[in-house]
Amino acid sequence: TQGDSGEKYVLLRGDVEVEVRDVSDGTLQVIKAASLTFNQSRRTMSAVGDVTYTLTRQGQTDTFTGQSLDFDLDSSQAVFYDGRTRRTVKRSGKDLTYTFAGETITRVSNDTVILQKGAFTSSETPDDPLYQVRAGTVWLLAPGEWAVQDAVLLIGRVPILNLPGFFWPGDDFFFNPNI
Repeated sequence: TQGDSGEKYVLLRGDVEVEVRDVSDGTLQVIKAASLTFNQSRRTMSAVGDVTYTLTRQGQTDTFTGQSLDFDLDSSQAVFYDGRTRRTVKRSGKDLTYTFAGETITRVSNDTVILQKGAFTSSETPDDPLYQVRAGTVWLLAPGEWAVQDAVLLIGRVPILNLPGFFWPGDDFFFNPNI
């Protein structure tokens, strides 16, 4: 169809699955949703209804879930609304899986992930965690590197520590200005 502004749209409904492959770097992006609108003029997609976005590259897969998604094909920037993602990191030789949730989750083109009104935990029960950090903003930067602003550490449901700002570096520094 064509909108009032002259832009061309394609509307897909009913268990939609779209794959975007970049042959040059071997990246595979898969979007699954109840419905998807593709704006051919702007090269953007909007997905609604139990959305899953999977990014696979160099043997590593990141999966995001949420209620809706806006995705730019040219920059691969994605914004999830009411979203969640999981990320596994190595700590002391063991795999530790973190669950991140946010009112909005933005994945920018340099692979930085930004959560607004977000929370994260490594608890095995992320819906009722033993501990979690809630924050106004969470930045997931390089592997193992993250920062928070306006954060609170909760044990169960009890707030324990207020963190106006905190940075966890991915590399070791001679000195470490975390807080």
